[in-house]
Amino acid sequence: MIRIFTILLLIVSFTYAHKLNVFTNFENDKLFVSAYFASGAGCKNCSVKIYKNDKLLLEDKTNDKGEVYLDIKEDFFNLIVDAGSGHAVSNIIKKTYKTNEINLDKKLEKLLEENKKLKLEVKLLEQKLSYFEIFKILFALFIIIGIFIFLKKIKKD
Repeated sequence: MIRIFTILLLIVSFTYAHKLNVFTNFENDKLFVSAYFASGAGCKNCSVKIYKNDKLLLEDKTNDKGEVYLDIKEDFFNLIVDAGSGHAVSNIIKKTYKTNEINLDKKLEKLLEENKKLKLEVKLLEQKLSYFEIFKILFALFIIIGIFIFLKKIKKD
């Protein structure tokens, strides 16, 4: 029974070893495709095809790392990465646009201005603390002088 379970476990683990994973990302109107197996090894020379409405738009192959950059102007298309021997992945890709870039720049500028103001406030607080240090030193000196005066009076008596 244990032998059968072990053999089944090995068969199942080998089936996932050839699973093809595909990661996509847009960078400056270029589609970045990374294809790799479950073991982490890149899918070398895998066929990458882009279809729209069953029409082939682009075709390329991945490099030794399993990566490829494709220039694509379409907003919606089907991506197929084929590693051969029935290992293929098909994804529908929809390009999303960043509409908040201007808002992010404004937020960044606002945060930088706020950071400058906070730095000035910190400097002012440090100056105030340095004034308090002087008062602490003077207070400690007065206490020491007072103790010596008190001891001198006690010694005279």
